[in-house]
Amino acid sequence: MMKSALSILLLLLTADHTYASNEFEAYRQKENAAFKAYTEKMEREWKIYLAEIENNFGTVELTSDKKWVNYSKNKRSRFSLDYDKGIITVEFVADEKGKKAAVKEARELIREKSKEINPFSKVPTLTENVDPGKLKLEEAEPAYRSRKDSRQVYRITVPLNEDRQENNEVQIAESVRDMTFKYNVSYDLVMAIIKTESNFNIGAGSKKETLDIRNPDVYENNPWGLMQIVPLRSGREGWKKARGKDKVPTADELLDPRTNLELGVAYLSLLQYHYFDGVKNGVSRELVMISAYRQGPEKVYGIFSDKGKKKEAVEQINRLKPGEVTGWLSGKIREKTAPKAPLNQYVKKVEKERANYRVEEKERKELEKVAKRIVKKPELLATVKGWLGTPYRYGGNSRKAVDCSAFTMNVYSQAYSRKIPRTSNQQYTRYGRSSVKKRDRKEGDLIYFKTLYNGKPVSHVGIWLDEDRFVHASSSKGVVISNLSRDRYWSKRYVGANRPAKGR
Repeated sequence: MMKSALSILLLLLTADHTYASNEFEAYRQKENAAFKAYTEKMEREWKIYLAEIENNFGTVELTSDKKWVNYSKNKRSRFSLDYDKGIITVEFVADEKGKKAAVKEARELIREKSKEINPFSKVPTLTENVDPGKLKLEEAEPAYRSRKDSRQVYRITVPLNEDRQENNEVQIAESVRDMTFKYNVSYDLVMAIIKTESNFNIGAGSKKETLDIRNPDVYENNPWGLMQIVPLRSGREGWKKARGKDKVPTADELLDPRTNLELGVAYLSLLQYHYFDGVKNGVSRELVMISAYRQGPEKVYGIFSDKGKKKEAVEQINRLKPGEVTGWLSGKIREKTAPKAPLNQYVKKVEKERANYRVEEKERKELEKVAKRIVKKPELLATVKGWLGTPYRYGGNSRKAVDCSAFTMNVYSQAYSRKIPRTSNQQYTRYGRSSVKKRDRKEGDLIYFKTLYNGKPVSHVGIWLDEDRFVHASSSKGVVISNLSRDRYWSKRYVGANRPAKGR
């Protein structure tokens, strides 16, 4: 009787298992079929897309790691930004009678896409990267004839501003701080990875210079965008962490720089709190995270474990000092399992860049020496020293994180016992705008900059010290002392100065 009951139970369990297996197999086949249909549709659309471009322009230009390219919906206007050459090129197809309408269409493309050039800016404008006075589409000259018919392809090329790189970093920094705060990942780590991976080129394509992101043959396993997201790995895992769903992000989603940024930071969060959560030393953990971001955690496990096991790898990492971890990752200690060049230099490159986005203790002490040498008022000196190195965060108002106008407001309260308005524009207008001339600037004066073209007179504020130095909360680095005459970014954007506390 007992044997019979066990046999029946075994049959039921087997049937359940078989049913579950069949259900899973049916689901898997359905998913595979849907994905195949999607990729086939993409490929058909891709071929049509390329053919239309070639018919109009005779040549096909696509986004790569060095160039950002976009077309109007009818494929008759082309807008490209070449980061290496530092130029913007606008082309449009038209006959003589239709040139005026084509210019209007090209201008609309620029207006629409200029926000994508720097979507982290407050306003959809190119003026942060190019002098708008030079982008006169009416003056575009015929370059060659369209392949499709006798229409001309008109072209105009203008240079980008020399400091566009610094400007992009400043604009992106604020969004990076927000995202790293959300996922509890180091801000300077993310900025350094972006610098190393894409050089702040939001339209970066594969480092292999493969075709456009919409090409299904190269899309899924190649890195794209600001944080060089690989759709099938960092894209998929980042999406699950950020959105709670198992999904490979589409081309359009990865072409959105904000989405690209969030997926990259979310993936770093997974590396920190899942794949390498057992690594006790924070410096060592971030070193292996950097390597894993480029090549995947499994390969990093293989560097520290012959079997490639997480537990063994983490135990080995915990036995090493951070310098030794770097040695293992670079291949100097364990060449057999270390990554091949150029990956073995990747960690060092990222670590070197991190210093540009944080105030390390050595730098903070050097800044204190500068302040001690040039600041005369004891209360101001003590206040500045106390704030040096404080991280920047928009809306921040404490020693944990502060923005530029909250910093000046706090310094005035602590050093001068004077209450001043909260925002840079309020401070600018309240105290006479640019009422103090350059030659008359004194210690403690507020100095102003226009870093955004948002219709407001100023967007950044600092405090004048001496010897062409000013102290401010920089969005890309935090509270630092900068040199106005030597730093091209700030000298170019200088607006003026005023004096809230008279008689200092």
